[in-house]
Order: sequence, then structure tokens, then C-alpha cells
Amino acid sequence: MKKKITEAAILLCHIGAVTLIYWGACKMLGRNFGELELLYSVAIGCVAYIPRMASRLRRRR
Repeated sequence: MKKKITEAAILLCHIGAVTLIYWGACKMLGRNFGELELLYSVAIGCVAYIPRMASRLRRRR
């Protein structure tokens, strides 16, 4: 159970970091950071987490 909580926390950190970077890029480019941009950043954060999850699954085998 502790590993699952740790993995969920790491996923949230990935999503938060990507959202922060995307927000900063939108501000630098003078664009509004709306709901659609938030959805994009969450999706990108989840995709960025996939290699970590895949490597963990490969180590288990």
C-alpha cells in the first residue's frame, strides 16, 4: 500500500511540474492559461510518467 501511495505522489509531482512549466510558457507567450491548457498539461504530465512506470514494471520481472 505504501508503494502505491508513493507512486501516486510521484505522478502528482509530474503533473504539477508539467502544469507549472506550461503555465510559465503561456505567460511568456502572452496567452491565457485556461481550462483547455490545464487539460493539455495534465495529459502531458501523465504521458511523461509512462517511462517511469514501464521501467518499474520491467524491473519486477
